[in-house]
Amino acid sequence: MDQSEDYQKLREIIAADQAIAGSQILTPSLGELKSGSVSRGFLDFKDMLPQLSSDELGPLLIDLASTGQRAMGVISPYYSNQMREDGLNLYRTVMPDDWWKALLEKHFLITEFVASHRGSEFLWTNFKVSEGTRLRLARVGKVSSVRRELSRLISRTKVGWRSLTGQCVRRNDLLALLDGKSVAVVGNARSLNCQDFGREIDSHDIVIRFNRVPIVSRGSHGYRTTWVATGVPINQQRLSSLGASHVLWLSRYRRKIPRETASIDNLYLHPTGMIDALAERSNVMRPTTGLAAIDLLSSSMARQITLYGFDFYLSQSSSSHQTIETAPHQFDREELFVRTLVQDDHRFVIK
Repeated sequence: MDQSEDYQKLREIIAADQAIAGSQILTPSLGELKSGSVSRGFLDFKDMLPQLSSDELGPLLIDLASTGQRAMGVISPYYSNQMREDGLNLYRTVMPDDWWKALLEKHFLITEFVASHRGSEFLWTNFKVSEGTRLRLARVGKVSSVRRELSRLISRTKVGWRSLTGQCVRRNDLLALLDGKSVAVVGNARSLNCQDFGREIDSHDIVIRFNRVPIVSRGSHGYRTTWVATGVPINQQRLSSLGASHVLWLSRYRRKIPRETASIDNLYLHPTGMIDALAERSNVMRPTTGLAAIDLLSSSMARQITLYGFDFYLSQSSSSHQTIETAPHQFDREELFVRTLVQDDHRFVIK
């Protein structure tokens, strides 16, 4: 639903349900939302609600409810890929779906929610739509879901072919890029949000970030990115926007790789046998991408390896709303493994 094509389809379906022309739908600016000077009419907030602080959301929704204006928009529970001019992430309120739904239901008598089949966004309205419209909205998500599954099937063939023909980055070639280099490994712990490590992180020769690459602010996280280590999809466009050169797929679940990730120029596929060996050595059933990256770096000739944003889920993750109880990992065992490594290998430092 984050793709403009899908959102435009959803908007057209909603407009038809409400018997209004697309030209009659108003899209307020962020400045208008903050100042309370939103024009009267049918409003499409797009993804603007997460761009407001929690203090700004309340007055806006109270005003909207009091005027009885119809409104729609889309909400993501994750940080945006975009940054503001002041160095902060575009999204100021990043909360799980249930929090957003409770907030909207608190202010509006009627709320409708259409979940994305990716499970990462949902469309909301403050008015009732017909059952037929609800089915048509859901169908957009189903079509997108089918396209994604087809993409995964195609990518399995592509990944297999690239591996067989040596078109993926080889492990020895990847490790050679680390020789004598200083490396910043930027984890996604929320505790990093309160730090001021941005410039220090960006000063390293190589900066490795993970998965969705949530950058809360340039001051805390920096922005420079050399490699993205991941077990979730990423595309060339996102990689290019970060200025990154390589993607390291560090999950043993290669069937999850979509075509957009399989097509990335510099793709490294970590051998599944090494992931299994790491699981045995660390006594961890399902190693995180962070642990796999640290283990990979330990076999390199890097000069210095500094870990930022690694508190082993004590503060949870900026890329997820899972808790330490619900996350499918054994963080206590990972912490023991990493701290033992840091004690034995003095190139490693935990900030």
